[in-house]
Amino acid sequence: MSDENSGGDVTPDNYHELVRTIKKDEKRDTQQEELEEWMTDLLDNTQNAYDYLEGKHIFEFQLEIERLLIRVNPEYVEKYKQPLKDFRFIDNICELRHGCFVRWLSRSHTKKIARGGKFIGIRFSGNHTLLMVVIQMGKTRRIISYSMTNFYTFQRLTTEESMILMANRLEYQQPV
Repeated sequence: MSDENSGGDVTPDNYHELVRTIKKDEKRDTQQEELEEWMTDLLDNTQNAYDYLEGKHIFEFQLEIERLLIRVNPEYVEKYKQPLKDFRFIDNICELRHGCFVRWLSRSHTKKIARGGKFIGIRFSGNHTLLMVVIQMGKTRRIISYSMTNFYTFQRLTTEESMILMANRLEYQQPV
C-alpha cells in the first residue's frame, strides 16, 4: 500500500493493534486464523472494494441513521437506534452490496422496521427500483421485493467493513 493513500488502510504496523481492539471492543466469536485470513484479504483488496469507507468512522453512519430517524419520527430514535447500530443507510442503489443483510422502514406508514433479509438483486419496474431480498419465514425462505422509493434501506456492515472502520478509528486516534 502506498504512503499517499494511508487514510484508513490496514498495514502490517497496525494489524496487531487492530486484532486486539476487535477482540476487546467487539467480542466477536472468531478464531485467530479467521481474523488473520480476513486481514490478509483486506490488505490485498482494500483499495478498490472498500474505497467508500476511506476516512469514515462507524459514528458517522450511526449519526446519519439517527438524523434520518429524527426526520421520519423522533420517537423512532430510541426505538431503532440500537437495532440499527451495525447498519448504514443506503440512499443509492450503487451503495448496495450483493449478499449483505438489509432492513427497511416505510417512508409513509408508521410501522415497525422490517426484520430484514439477504439482498440478492435489483429489478426495475415502471417508476420503481425494486430490491430483491430473501427472507426467512419459519422454516421456509421467500424472495420478496420492495421499492426503494417507498422504503428507507439499511444495510448491515460486514465484518470486513467493521474492521476497516475500526482501523480508521485507530489511525485517527494516534497522535501525529
